[in-house]
Amino acid sequence: MKKSLFSFLTAIFLGSTLSLSAVDNLYIVGNAIGDGVGSNVCNWNGENAPLMYAEGNDVFSCTAYFTADKNFKFMETPTWGGQYYNGAGATGYLTVGTNGTLTKDGNGDYQFMMQESGWYKITCDLQNLTIKAEKKDNGDEQPLRYQALYLVGGAAPGEWNVEKGIRLENQGNSLYAGETFLSAGDFKLTVNQFLGLANEYSFFRDATDSGKVSRDATDDRKWSVPEAGYYTLTVDLSTSSISFVKNEECGLDLFVIGDATFGGWSTNDAPMMDKKGHVYTYYGYMKANAEFKFLTVREFGWSNHIQLINAAGETSTIQDSQATLKAAFEVKNGNNITNDHKFKLAEAGNYKLTCDLNTLTLTVEKLPYQDSEIHYSALYMVGTATPDNEQSETFRDKAVKLVSNGDNTYTANDVALTTGVFKLLSACDLGWNTIHLHPTADDATKITTDATDDRKWSIETAGQYDITANLANMTISIVKQEEGPGTGLVLSETDGNVQISSHNGTIEVFMPGLSASSIDIMDLSGKVLYSMSGANDYLCLGHDMQQGLYIVCININGQVTAKKVMVK
Repeated sequence: MKKSLFSFLTAIFLGSTLSLSAVDNLYIVGNAIGDGVGSNVCNWNGENAPLMYAEGNDVFSCTAYFTADKNFKFMETPTWGGQYYNGAGATGYLTVGTNGTLTKDGNGDYQFMMQESGWYKITCDLQNLTIKAEKKDNGDEQPLRYQALYLVGGAAPGEWNVEKGIRLENQGNSLYAGETFLSAGDFKLTVNQFLGLANEYSFFRDATDSGKVSRDATDDRKWSVPEAGYYTLTVDLSTSSISFVKNEECGLDLFVIGDATFGGWSTNDAPMMDKKGHVYTYYGYMKANAEFKFLTVREFGWSNHIQLINAAGETSTIQDSQATLKAAFEVKNGNNITNDHKFKLAEAGNYKLTCDLNTLTLTVEKLPYQDSEIHYSALYMVGTATPDNEQSETFRDKAVKLVSNGDNTYTANDVALTTGVFKLLSACDLGWNTIHLHPTADDATKITTDATDDRKWSIETAGQYDITANLANMTISIVKQEEGPGTGLVLSETDGNVQISSHNGTIEVFMPGLSASSIDIMDLSGKVLYSMSGANDYLCLGHDMQQGLYIVCININGQVTAKKVMVK
């Protein structure tokens, strides 16, 4: 789930009660704790330890079903190794209606028990280190909150494997929420990841209202997901309600990884695919008869990260340019990885890969452009001239993206830049820990991966710019937008004026007293059409050029200026 959503929900439900507490949370753990219908809620599993209600001033409570002669205690975090609250002196029974003693002394693991099975409200006062049990007829009063609910089923990436259930986190009180990718199919909910699919541990679709949850297991009723996509799910057990809504944008990243790609099996070098809604695309070079698949995070987590694999149930070569995707977890069986079915292509070349998560299809198209290998799905401008202002933590949101044109050129148009510097990165989600592209030492129109002196491009005048990086010939075009073609372009106070205009299918350059080491005419993709140098006052470039918009780059004493000009 996105951090902002969890933070927002947590602030709403927990903010008022936690503000006075020195201890933020308290969890109850042990094999005594149940829900009254046969479920042992956590059985000493810290990750499933139920969260108690915060009543302020370090007082916490919950109502639960306790099995007689079984043990429980308390901890501040749902993981072992934190602060515990135990009994004093020996494991023993709580006397109903009478304050008992809590201790933080970890030398003796003394726990609590109840003499009779039944519903009890347990209240812990951490300031006074007391505990009190009150007998209840049922669990209606501040009932036990599960630490999480788990989504399992044919729609889930882990299918019916409960240990790989999608975790819906407790947001406070009885509200649970999460976001995940779901396939078309069915699902239900379980309260415990480690106790199987027995009915007493599950929630089912209500018999008369699909927007409600029920503990009635009759007919094993499940919810149905109509189509694949990225969903937000919320469950409110206080009203027995459930909703699952497909998001307009998929919240997952998608990375192409495998020895078929330029990055190989290096997760840091895996290209991030471009995303629009639930459709992801990548332009890149793929090797023949080599494997690849798709990850949603830049790491191999064998059990807790969704990946997209080959739904054919085997690693196979894609036929007829299309294959079916399957959302799944990798399963590690000893030293072997199972359920790890990948794709191959029979022919090497530059391809467009499209993953449509609405239909779970992978489409591959060999690109017309095959002159050089395409390695990156996009490039990103970062630096003081750009909105991120060299703050690596904002690259994902503020780095200027140069999109792939499918021919080893990358373009960003109408970009607002300020006076400052920038360079290019091959990814936006890794901070500075990715491939850097710089200007060469002697020519700012050239691109290199040589990081000597951490050279950067310079923006002297704030304004709107068109940027094109051509990685086939390692050149860059940086064009400041002008009011119209044919106007003067000032290089510097000492260099004087350079006038660029067009006439009768040619481009004319007037630069009195100046000598250019290079003058290039490019199309808008950055491809150089004409190139020359000169010290003449007047130069006529190109002949019988087609009507259209071109870019003229002039290098004078290492200072490069580019300008658009319209040939009519």
